[in-house]
Amino acid sequence: MKYISVEEAYTEDFGLFSVLAFPQRWNDLAVYKMPESGRPDSGFMLVTDCSITMISGERTVKAEVGQIVYLPMGAKYESRFSAKCNSDGNRGNITNYLLNFIPKNADGEVLNFSDDIRVITPKDSARLGTMFREICEKSENAAYPTSLLKSLAYSVIAEISRQTREAEYGFGKSKAVFAAADYIGRLCFRGDIKISEIAESCHVSEATLRRMFIAEFGIPPKDYINNLRISRARQLLESGDVSVAEVAYLCGFEDASYFSRFFKKQTGKKPMEIQEKQ
Repeated sequence: MKYISVEEAYTEDFGLFSVLAFPQRWNDLAVYKMPESGRPDSGFMLVTDCSITMISGERTVKAEVGQIVYLPMGAKYESRFSAKCNSDGNRGNITNYLLNFIPKNADGEVLNFSDDIRVITPKDSARLGTMFREICEKSENAAYPTSLLKSLAYSVIAEISRQTREAEYGFGKSKAVFAAADYIGRLCFRGDIKISEIAESCHVSEATLRRMFIAEFGIPPKDYINNLRISRARQLLESGDVSVAEVAYLCGFEDASYFSRFFKKQTGKKPMEIQEKQ
Protein backbone atom coordinates (compact mmCIF):
# COMPACT_ATOMS: atom_id res chain seq x y z
CA MET A 1 0.00 0.00 0.00
CA LYS A 2 1.24 3.48 -0.92
CA TYR A 3 0.72 6.66 1.09
CA ILE A 4 0.14 10.22 -0.07
CA SER A 5 -1.09 13.01 2.18
CA VAL A 6 -4.51 14.63 1.92
CA GLU A 7 -2.71 17.78 0.78
CA GLU A 8 -0.95 15.88 -2.03
CA ALA A 9 -4.24 14.46 -3.33
CA TYR A 10 -4.92 17.84 -4.98
CA THR A 11 -2.10 17.34 -7.48
CA GLU A 12 -1.63 13.56 -7.60
CA ASP A 13 -3.00 11.35 -10.37
CA PHE A 14 -5.08 8.48 -9.00
CA GLY A 15 -8.15 6.43 -9.82
CA LEU A 16 -11.23 5.87 -7.67
CA PHE A 17 -13.06 2.57 -7.31
CA SER A 18 -16.03 1.29 -5.31
CA VAL A 19 -17.40 4.80 -4.74
CA LEU A 20 -20.34 4.84 -2.31
CA ALA A 21 -21.83 7.81 -0.48
CA PHE A 22 -24.67 7.92 2.02
CA PRO A 23 -26.01 9.91 5.01
CA GLN A 24 -26.07 8.46 8.52
CA ARG A 25 -28.44 9.11 11.42
CA TRP A 26 -26.80 7.95 14.62
CA ASN A 27 -28.76 8.11 17.85
CA ASP A 28 -27.35 9.78 20.94
CA LEU A 29 -24.84 7.53 22.78
CA ALA A 30 -24.71 5.06 19.86
CA VAL A 31 -21.54 2.98 19.57
CA TYR A 32 -20.15 1.37 16.42
CA LYS A 33 -17.16 -0.95 16.37
CA MET A 34 -15.32 -1.70 13.15
CA PRO A 35 -14.86 -5.47 12.55
CA GLU A 36 -11.46 -6.98 13.39
CA SER A 37 -10.64 -7.18 9.68
CA GLY A 38 -10.58 -3.36 9.58
CA ARG A 39 -12.07 -0.98 7.03
CA PRO A 40 -12.36 -2.49 3.53
CA ASP A 41 -12.01 0.94 1.91
CA SER A 42 -11.07 4.55 2.65
CA GLY A 43 -13.58 7.20 3.62
CA PHE A 44 -14.19 10.87 4.31
CA MET A 45 -16.86 11.62 6.92
CA LEU A 46 -18.37 15.11 7.25
CA VAL A 47 -19.84 15.65 10.72
CA THR A 48 -23.10 17.61 10.53
CA ASP A 49 -25.14 17.14 13.71
CA CYS A 50 -23.20 15.28 16.36
CA SER A 51 -19.81 14.89 17.97
CA ILE A 52 -17.84 11.69 17.44
CA THR A 53 -15.18 10.14 19.65
CA MET A 54 -13.10 7.54 17.84
CA ILE A 55 -10.83 5.11 19.66
CA SER A 56 -8.15 3.38 17.60
CA GLY A 57 -5.75 1.33 19.70
CA GLU A 58 -4.37 3.66 22.34
CA ARG A 59 -5.27 6.76 20.32
CA THR A 60 -8.47 8.76 20.81
CA VAL A 61 -9.63 11.49 18.43
CA LYS A 62 -12.74 13.66 18.55
CA ALA A 63 -14.59 15.36 15.69
CA GLU A 64 -17.18 18.10 16.00
CA VAL A 65 -19.79 19.60 13.68
CA GLY A 66 -18.19 20.95 10.48
CA GLN A 67 -15.07 18.81 10.75
CA ILE A 68 -14.07 16.00 8.41
CA VAL A 69 -12.66 12.64 9.47
CA TYR A 70 -10.42 10.67 7.13
CA LEU A 71 -10.75 6.93 7.71
CA PRO A 72 -7.93 4.93 6.08
CA MET A 73 -8.36 1.48 4.61
CA GLY A 74 -7.53 -1.19 7.18
CA ALA A 75 -8.24 1.06 10.18
CA LYS A 76 -9.73 -0.59 13.26
CA TYR A 77 -11.65 1.66 15.63
CA GLU A 78 -14.68 2.19 17.83
CA SER A 79 -16.93 5.21 17.26
CA ARG A 80 -19.06 6.78 19.98
CA PHE A 81 -21.70 9.28 18.89
CA SER A 82 -23.18 12.15 20.82
CA ALA A 83 -26.09 13.17 18.58
CA LYS A 84 -27.67 16.58 19.11
CA CYS A 85 -31.20 15.81 17.91
CA ASN A 86 -31.57 12.02 17.78
CA SER A 87 -31.76 11.20 21.48
CA ASP A 88 -35.28 9.73 21.24
CA GLY A 89 -34.15 6.65 19.33
CA ASN A 90 -35.94 7.66 16.12
CA ARG A 91 -34.28 8.21 12.75
CA GLY A 92 -34.10 11.98 12.93
CA ASN A 93 -31.56 14.46 11.66
CA ILE A 94 -28.60 13.43 9.54
CA THR A 95 -25.62 13.25 11.91
CA ASN A 96 -22.94 12.84 9.24
CA TYR A 97 -22.27 12.14 5.57
CA LEU A 98 -19.90 9.35 4.55
CA LEU A 99 -18.03 8.99 1.25
CA ASN A 100 -16.32 5.61 0.81
CA PHE A 101 -13.89 4.78 -1.98
CA ILE A 102 -10.74 2.85 -2.91
CA PRO A 103 -8.02 5.01 -4.49
CA LYS A 104 -5.30 3.48 -6.66
CA ASN A 105 -2.29 4.96 -8.43
CA ALA A 106 -1.37 4.45 -12.09
CA ASP A 107 0.36 1.15 -11.23
CA GLY A 108 -2.79 -0.21 -9.60
CA GLU A 109 -1.44 0.07 -6.06
CA VAL A 110 -3.94 0.98 -3.35
CA LEU A 111 -3.38 4.42 -1.80
CA ASN A 112 -4.08 5.73 1.67
CA PHE A 113 -4.11 9.45 2.47
CA SER A 114 -2.87 8.78 6.00
CA ASP A 115 -1.68 5.82 8.04
CA ASP A 116 -4.18 6.62 10.80
CA ILE A 117 -7.48 8.38 11.42
CA ARG A 118 -7.15 12.10 10.78
CA VAL A 119 -9.49 14.95 11.74
CA ILE A 120 -9.54 17.92 9.35
CA THR A 121 -11.02 21.35 9.98
CA PRO A 122 -11.99 22.75 6.55
CA LYS A 123 -12.01 26.46 5.79
CA ASP A 124 -15.44 26.25 4.15
CA SER A 125 -17.50 23.43 5.67
CA ALA A 126 -20.69 24.89 4.17
CA ARG A 127 -19.38 24.39 0.62
CA LEU A 128 -18.29 20.86 1.44
CA GLY A 129 -21.65 20.19 3.06
CA THR A 130 -23.36 21.05 -0.22
CA MET A 131 -20.99 18.76 -2.11
CA PHE A 132 -21.47 15.86 0.31
CA ARG A 133 -25.24 16.21 0.15
CA GLU A 134 -25.17 16.15 -3.65
CA ILE A 135 -23.03 13.04 -3.95
CA CYS A 136 -25.13 11.23 -1.33
CA GLU A 137 -28.32 12.09 -3.23
CA LYS A 138 -26.83 10.90 -6.53
CA SER A 139 -25.48 7.72 -4.92
CA GLU A 140 -29.03 6.84 -3.81
CA ASN A 141 -30.19 7.05 -7.45
CA ALA A 142 -29.64 3.59 -8.97
CA ALA A 143 -29.93 5.08 -12.47
CA TYR A 144 -27.17 7.64 -11.91
CA PRO A 145 -24.07 6.75 -14.01
CA THR A 146 -21.08 5.40 -12.09
CA SER A 147 -18.74 7.60 -14.12
CA LEU A 148 -20.56 10.76 -12.99
CA LEU A 149 -20.64 9.55 -9.40
CA LYS A 150 -16.87 9.11 -9.54
CA SER A 151 -16.58 12.62 -10.97
CA LEU A 152 -18.43 14.01 -7.96
CA ALA A 153 -16.19 11.97 -5.64
CA TYR A 154 -13.07 13.43 -7.27
CA SER A 155 -14.54 16.91 -6.77
CA VAL A 156 -15.20 16.30 -3.07
CA ILE A 157 -11.71 14.89 -2.47
CA ALA A 158 -10.07 17.69 -4.47
CA GLU A 159 -11.98 20.33 -2.49
CA ILE A 160 -11.01 18.75 0.84
CA SER A 161 -7.39 18.62 -0.32
CA ARG A 162 -7.46 22.21 -1.61
CA GLN A 163 -8.86 23.61 1.61
CA THR A 164 -6.39 21.58 3.68
CA ARG A 165 -3.48 22.83 1.55
CA GLU A 166 -4.61 26.43 1.93
CA ALA A 167 -4.92 25.99 5.69
CA GLU A 168 -1.38 24.58 5.83
CA TYR A 169 0.07 27.29 3.60
CA GLY A 170 -2.12 30.04 5.00
CA PHE A 171 0.43 32.09 6.86
CA GLY A 172 3.91 33.63 6.67
CA LYS A 173 6.49 32.15 4.31
CA SER A 174 4.41 29.03 3.73
CA LYS A 175 1.69 31.20 2.23
CA ALA A 176 4.22 32.65 -0.22
CA VAL A 177 5.31 29.14 -1.30
CA PHE A 178 1.70 28.14 -1.91
CA ALA A 179 1.04 31.33 -3.87
CA ALA A 180 4.20 30.83 -5.93
CA ALA A 181 3.33 27.21 -6.74
CA ASP A 182 -0.15 28.31 -7.80
CA TYR A 183 1.31 31.12 -9.95
CA ILE A 184 3.70 28.68 -11.63
CA GLY A 185 0.97 26.11 -12.17
CA ARG A 186 -1.22 28.62 -14.01
CA LEU A 187 1.50 30.00 -16.27
CA CYS A 188 4.31 27.46 -16.74
CA PHE A 189 2.86 26.04 -19.99
CA ARG A 190 2.30 29.46 -21.53
CA GLY A 191 5.92 30.43 -21.99
CA ASP A 192 8.99 31.24 -19.98
CA ILE A 193 8.36 32.45 -16.44
CA LYS A 194 10.95 34.69 -14.85
CA ILE A 195 11.83 33.90 -11.25
CA SER A 196 11.81 37.64 -10.56
CA GLU A 197 8.16 37.82 -11.66
CA ILE A 198 7.21 34.92 -9.38
CA ALA A 199 8.98 36.51 -6.41
CA GLU A 200 7.36 39.87 -7.10
CA SER A 201 3.89 38.29 -7.28
CA CYS A 202 4.48 36.77 -3.83
CA HIS A 203 6.10 39.89 -2.33
CA VAL A 204 9.40 38.19 -1.47
CA SER A 205 12.93 38.46 -2.84
CA GLU A 206 14.30 35.94 -5.36
CA ALA A 207 16.75 34.64 -2.76
CA THR A 208 13.96 34.15 -0.22
CA LEU A 209 11.80 32.39 -2.81
CA ARG A 210 14.65 30.04 -3.68
CA ARG A 211 15.25 29.17 0.00
CA MET A 212 11.53 28.54 0.58
CA PHE A 213 11.23 26.24 -2.45
CA ILE A 214 14.27 24.22 -1.44
CA ALA A 215 12.91 23.90 2.10
CA GLU A 216 9.42 22.87 0.92
CA PHE A 217 10.08 20.87 -2.27
CA GLY A 218 13.79 20.08 -2.08
CA ILE A 219 14.52 21.93 -5.33
CA PRO A 220 14.77 25.58 -6.45
CA PRO A 221 11.83 27.18 -8.32
CA LYS A 222 13.52 26.82 -11.74
CA ASP A 223 13.84 23.05 -11.31
CA TYR A 224 10.25 22.92 -10.06
CA ILE A 225 9.10 24.59 -13.28
CA ASN A 226 11.28 22.33 -15.44
CA ASN A 227 9.88 19.22 -13.74
CA LEU A 228 6.31 20.30 -14.49
CA ARG A 229 7.14 20.97 -18.14
CA ILE A 230 9.03 17.72 -18.62
CA SER A 231 6.25 15.72 -16.96
CA ARG A 232 3.62 17.17 -19.29
CA ALA A 233 5.87 16.80 -22.33
CA ARG A 234 6.41 13.12 -21.55
CA GLN A 235 2.67 12.54 -21.19
CA LEU A 236 2.00 14.23 -24.53
CA LEU A 237 4.78 12.32 -26.29
CA GLU A 238 3.61 9.00 -24.87
CA SER A 239 0.07 9.69 -26.06
CA GLY A 240 1.27 9.50 -29.68
CA ASP A 241 -1.35 12.04 -30.73
CA VAL A 242 0.84 15.10 -31.28
CA SER A 243 4.06 15.99 -33.06
CA VAL A 244 7.21 17.06 -31.26
CA ALA A 245 6.66 20.62 -32.47
CA GLU A 246 3.14 20.61 -31.05
CA VAL A 247 4.37 19.16 -27.75
CA ALA A 248 6.90 21.98 -27.55
CA TYR A 249 4.17 24.57 -28.09
CA LEU A 250 1.79 22.95 -25.57
CA CYS A 251 4.53 22.99 -22.93
CA GLY A 252 5.40 26.65 -23.40
CA PHE A 253 8.39 26.42 -25.78
CA GLU A 254 8.37 28.64 -28.87
CA ASP A 255 11.24 26.78 -30.54
CA ALA A 256 10.89 23.03 -31.15
CA SER A 257 14.64 22.57 -31.61
CA TYR A 258 15.36 24.21 -28.27
CA PHE A 259 12.67 22.04 -26.67
CA SER A 260 14.30 18.88 -28.07
CA ARG A 261 17.68 19.88 -26.65
CA PHE A 262 16.10 20.82 -23.32
CA PHE A 263 14.21 17.51 -23.13
CA LYS A 264 17.36 15.53 -23.93
CA LYS A 265 19.32 17.40 -21.26
CA GLN A 266 16.65 16.79 -18.63
CA THR A 267 15.79 13.16 -19.42
CA GLY A 268 18.75 11.76 -21.36
CA LYS A 269 16.46 10.92 -24.29
CA LYS A 270 15.29 12.77 -27.39
CA PRO A 271 11.55 13.42 -27.72
CA MET A 272 11.42 11.23 -30.84
CA GLU A 273 12.80 8.31 -28.83
CA ILE A 274 9.81 8.49 -26.49
CA GLN A 275 7.38 8.59 -29.41
CA GLU A 276 9.07 5.73 -31.25
CA LYS A 277 9.02 3.59 -28.12
CA GLN A 278 5.27 4.07 -27.88
